[in-house]
Amino acid sequence: MGLLQTYKCNCCAYSALTGGGQQVGMRSVRWTIRCHQCADLIDVLVSEDPWNLPENWTPEGYSCPEGKDHRVELWSESTGCPKCGGSMKLDEAAEYVLWD
Repeated sequence: MGLLQTYKCNCCAYSALTGGGQQVGMRSVRWTIRCHQCADLIDVLVSEDPWNLPENWTPEGYSCPEGKDHRVELWSESTGCPKCGGSMKLDEAAEYVLWD
């Protein structure tokens, strides 16, 4: 089951409800990406076969839903804010969403 949580930047007002990296559900795998053109964090579908992936699998061929030519990278909390590059931290007081 996947979990979406709010991450907030310590330097600017940016926040995002996102999985914060790899999220595995019963029928799909989603991963958080950073789009440099949109300056946003986006969870994208990277596999519809979560049961047959190697243990340390890393997706390839993912793209921004706003433009396939946008420069994107896999995101983790240590990557930083897509708007200003500041530190992003999990907002533990915010509500979360379980998905499957």
